[in-house]
Amino acid sequence: MNPAGYRLIDEQSPPLYSGRALRICTFFFSPVGLTMALVNAGRSGRTDLRPKILLAFLIYTLLYVAVSYVRIRLFPPESQRILRVLNLALGYALGLYYENLFAPVLEAHLSAGGRLASAWLPALIILTLVVIALGVSLWIGGTPIASR
Repeated sequence: MNPAGYRLIDEQSPPLYSGRALRICTFFFSPVGLTMALVNAGRSGRTDLRPKILLAFLIYTLLYVAVSYVRIRLFPPESQRILRVLNLALGYALGLYYENLFAPVLEAHLSAGGRLASAWLPALIILTLVVIALGVSLWIGGTPIASR
């Protein structure tokens, strides 16, 4: 192991997701970002990061639920925009945390000749979930979620 705690790279070393891919996928759909972060921890041999990843996701989920509850229960619909922005900011903050958590691991991985994984599969999963949600919304209510 090197000083960053990263195991040495060999020819068969699996690729890791980049920090930007973690941040963007976490922002758009946090469970996909969580999965990518856990995959990075496993592939890099840094299993000590898994509790930090899961704890950050738990805190994010609790804050998201609390903000959503406050937004729905205590504020009239016309003043809920600021709290929607707060929900988005929570997703972005979690993505930044994952990106910064893996910065030394990714640096050691790339300097040792490692590769980055393609983020197309997680992006495709997010797009598929958005299309399904939109389809269900149209099927149930007759209008998309965004127009309500």
